[in-house]
Amino acid sequence: MKFLILIFCVLLFFGCSAKKVLKAPERSMQRISAAIERSKGITPDQEYYIGRAVAAKIVSTYTILEDEDLTKYLNLVGNIVAVNSDHPDLPGGYHFGILNTKDINAFACPGGIVFITKGLLDTLDNEDELAAVLAHEIAHINNRDGISSIEDSRRSGVLSTILLEPFRFAASLTPLHLAVFSGAFIQSVDSVVDTVSINGYDKSDEFKADNDALNYLRRAAYNPVSLVDYQKKVLEHYNSVESEQHSTHPGLAERIQKLESMTLKVELDDIKVKERKKRFEDALKG
Repeated sequence: MKFLILIFCVLLFFGCSAKKVLKAPERSMQRISAAIERSKGITPDQEYYIGRAVAAKIVSTYTILEDEDLTKYLNLVGNIVAVNSDHPDLPGGYHFGILNTKDINAFACPGGIVFITKGLLDTLDNEDELAAVLAHEIAHINNRDGISSIEDSRRSGVLSTILLEPFRFAASLTPLHLAVFSGAFIQSVDSVVDTVSINGYDKSDEFKADNDALNYLRRAAYNPVSLVDYQKKVLEHYNSVESEQHSTHPGLAERIQKLESMTLKVELDDIKVKERKKRFEDALKG
């Protein structure tokens, strides 16, 4: 129940509007029964709700860094990259938050929420490197890498109904109905959380996210080389300590090697580069 409450808190925090409450739990259960026989892909709206629940689960493990100015700056950079991504218009938009931990990591929640740890933020040298971190995570969202952990299963057919019915009939659900809803929903959320924060993505997903991130950075006029620069910092950290987080970033050395084999250099406006670096330093000092 605490987790469900946390989900609704995250929904409110990221600007989710409440659904109109209707009194028809029996009809709701009938829809779920019918949905079991179907196997449909998860829609962007459903992905939105899953992503908010995944975010709530991550926030229940870590805590959000309460720094309004730094978070505002993070969202500025993140949305510059997101606007230049392959899917700039998500149903709930893109939102970026900082996790108050020294761990070196970043998480992409389905539907548009990205978390970066304070530990990773502190290892970066400039705004271009920050943009590279966010570009890689945005690419995972665009490619739906997290949601794919459940989309191919029969659960996805059930989710077509489960993800919408609780919000429509929440006030009139009996304990039995609520158990059905919350059990299936949380099971699906846990599957995504495992992929995002524990097991990690497949190498092929990571390689594609890197390639897509390069495109986003070029479009946004950031330095693509910064993607390699920040990954080297992360690899150096993993090599210096025994870290469980290493398993969530498979083949990092191989990814760096692939990136370095590409032509990454682009012509940059030196004045804008200096302005971005100063903006980054001012934000972190704040």
